[in-house]
Amino acid sequence: MADRRGASNKHSAVRAEAEKLIQNTGIPRNLAFQVAMGNLSLNEVLQKLAFRDEVEKLIRRHDFPRSLATQIAMGQVQLEDVLRKQRMLEYLEANRERSTLESFAESGDRVTLLLHGQRRVSGVISDVTAYEFHFAPKKGDPETVHKLQARAAWNARKNAAVLSSIKKDKARAAPTEPIVKPQDRYHCSNRRLFQHMEAGDKLAIHLLEGDIVLGTIDWIGRWEFGIKTKKGPVVTVFRHAMAALESA
Repeated sequence: MADRRGASNKHSAVRAEAEKLIQNTGIPRNLAFQVAMGNLSLNEVLQKLAFRDEVEKLIRRHDFPRSLATQIAMGQVQLEDVLRKQRMLEYLEANRERSTLESFAESGDRVTLLLHGQRRVSGVISDVTAYEFHFAPKKGDPETVHKLQARAAWNARKNAAVLSSIKKDKARAAPTEPIVKPQDRYHCSNRRLFQHMEAGDKLAIHLLEGDIVLGTIDWIGRWEFGIKTKKGPVVTVFRHAMAALESA
């Protein structure tokens, strides 16, 4: 009988302590009983609840899967890295097929091109196919140019402003053929370009045949990206023609 009374008194004490915790802290009843019974400390419970709230907040705010939200709340993954990747994927999806050559063909504006063989020509693009474009220079006969021959392009009306932002690397100034195999080209990931674009970093883009375009990344596409030069005009750099990318 004494044991029963003792157990009953102990249970009453635990229940009273749990009710007190619920009233004072607002923690859930099941966790209040765990604290009252000594299975958990109040600090552990509060940390558990804060963690749970953080996970739910991440899910509501960013529509993350619970597994990813849990990893972020645990510190296994950085929130800013996840958000940057999300922004990058959305941006690249929207700009994946962007084509400067097609834009000039549609507008009829005169374009200046840096081509392999140390050529700089200005003229009009009349048509663009999967691998080539038809180009009518201001002087000379129309020609069909393979896309790999193009190294950079910009609006010909901006020649003076653009050319002041293009320097020359004498070590790479010899005429060269385009690099046909993708695995042999200079690799610059979308992630790297996107980080530079968001940060507004000043860059020096080295091209095959020695031209160096100075400026900040303005946009990124699958095959090319735009560099906003110091005086404002944007130069399209064809990714297959890159030789290096450095901070300016």
